[in-house]
Amino acid sequence: MENNIISPVWAASVPDKPLDWFYPNVFVRGELNGIQGMPGDGKTWLMCEIAAQTSIGGIVQGVVDESDCAELPCGNVLYLPGDDAPERIKERLVSRGADLSKVAFAPDGSLPQIGSPELEQLFEQTAPTLCVIDTLQHFCGKASASDMTAITTALQPLQTLARKHNTAVVVIMHVSKHAATGNGGDSTSYPIGSYAIAGIYRTLWTLGRLKEVDGKPSPTRALCQSKNNYAEFDPPALLFELRDGFRWVGVDADLTAEDLYNKSKRQRGRPA
Repeated sequence: MENNIISPVWAASVPDKPLDWFYPNVFVRGELNGIQGMPGDGKTWLMCEIAAQTSIGGIVQGVVDESDCAELPCGNVLYLPGDDAPERIKERLVSRGADLSKVAFAPDGSLPQIGSPELEQLFEQTAPTLCVIDTLQHFCGKASASDMTAITTALQPLQTLARKHNTAVVVIMHVSKHAATGNGGDSTSYPIGSYAIAGIYRTLWTLGRLKEVDGKPSPTRALCQSKNNYAEFDPPALLFELRDGFRWVGVDADLTAEDLYNKSKRQRGRPA
């Protein structure tokens, strides 16, 4: 039996690689990024907008102020929907002006599991600039989200693919019942399952719906930072509306992820 001998890699031999933002100060390439929120609050719509703009090298809302715009790199998108049929995703992509020749789905609406040869082949064949996993529970096999070791082990092959292909991987998740009922706490504890899930992502964002002053639902949604390992500053919340389609409506530097799910603040709300 041969002995397996390993050798250390000295820091001096590690090649330099500048940080590569996909969406400046929001999502980074070569890593896992997360979005968490309630069902129906607009997570898929938001990622369809970002996917469409990626396919054409388009413009999205920037994080400096309301007038700031961010240009996304033009490239292929691998969109893996678990909740919606590819036909429904295509409708939204078309409405946002996507180049459909640059957006790929898994064949026959299949759900290639993280760590499977099928998912690796899709990455090899599409060389995606952006990959969207929508939503996590459909793609991690039998791994329990509440088992810290199981879920971190299950996601490791996806991180490996992100780094190998320099892909911005965005994983969509639902929030836990505890968070959804407005019982407070730090937003990094909102995802369903183990607290370790938040540690896997280099950026984690919380999406929620704003409330009108009179308590009626607002068409305005907010994407608020929960965790960001690489941003040089705390980006403001990004605001968008879902009223006859998708529309960016600016930023809010005062709104936090905890505001979206804190019971008292959700009831009080903010003007749209």
